[in-house]
Amino acid sequence: MKNLKRLREARGLSQQKLAELLGTTSQQNIQKYEAGTSEPDFQMLQQLADFFDTSIDFLIDHTGISAKVENIEKYALTVEEEQFIDRLRDLPSEYRFVVDGVLNVLQEKPK
Repeated sequence: MKNLKRLREARGLSQQKLAELLGTTSQQNIQKYEAGTSEPDFQMLQQLADFFDTSIDFLIDHTGISAKVENIEKYALTVEEEQFIDRLRDLPSEYRFVVDGVLNVLQEKPK
């Protein structure tokens, strides 16, 4: 729960103030979560993630990405798209630039 402390401090909140704003826990619990001597239950994790507009994964140090994924379905890829992206990632950066140029030309509407 190192990230909990980082998020709290980034907002300029004391443990006491965070507990007051949440209204469902105490300063002592916040201190225990940050020290790793106690773990919050799932409901508390959800409340903390919502409060800090982040993911539970970020709170529990499962990812270094603090941004919350809003709608994963919007970015669901077909197998063909996944394969294309894998192939694109394997290219050197100068070739990716060429592929981007080709895509731009193909997407231009005829005048």
